[in-house]
Amino acid sequence: MRILWWLLPLRLRTKIGIVWASHFADSIPDVSVATHATDDFVQWVAPAHDWVCLNTDASVSLPNHLGSLGGVLRGSSGDWLRGYRQSVGVVSPLNAELWSILVGLQLAFSMGFSRVQVQSDSSVAIRLILDPMAANSFSSLVRRISSLQNLPWSLRFLWVPREMNMVADGLSKLPSLNDFHLQIFDNIPESIRPLLVRDREGPPYRHRC
Repeated sequence: MRILWWLLPLRLRTKIGIVWASHFADSIPDVSVATHATDDFVQWVAPAHDWVCLNTDASVSLPNHLGSLGGVLRGSSGDWLRGYRQSVGVVSPLNAELWSILVGLQLAFSMGFSRVQVQSDSSVAIRLILDPMAANSFSSLVRRISSLQNLPWSLRFLWVPREMNMVADGLSKLPSLNDFHLQIFDNIPESIRPLLVRDREGPPYRHRC
């Protein structure tokens, strides 16, 4: 079945994947939510002491469906630990979100972190990862993320509103270097610095439902 799947045209696989994900996400319990909200305003929530926060996001342009992903690792005080960005070619929005989570987790593990809280604004991606049957998922990306949970560390997966994910969103939309190599940012890109400061110091963002 998987061999026949990969023989299908890419656009058809993308449409099938979106329908499949939407169907199964509806049957998965509600995801955990990290919010720091007052009325219609929200702000990024730092992880607990001894945890690091991985915010991930992805961007897919239309009509060519070219995707890019980005993410940031921060400490419990909101300090920058490392960021990343990567172009991934033609991809569905859901697969781009999952890919970003996978890359971010691989980076976090390579840095030796033992407690990682993942924050994503894709509720479908989070639901698929938290599905009790994720290890046998139809999606190879979900299966790979699930396998990382068997490593000697603690992981938490949380959905957040887009406004609480602005740093990762900004990283995913940085100008491309016209290749598919993973870009690692040890230092904060200057265009991202205001977003990082706002997450820590405010003001909060108005949440748009």
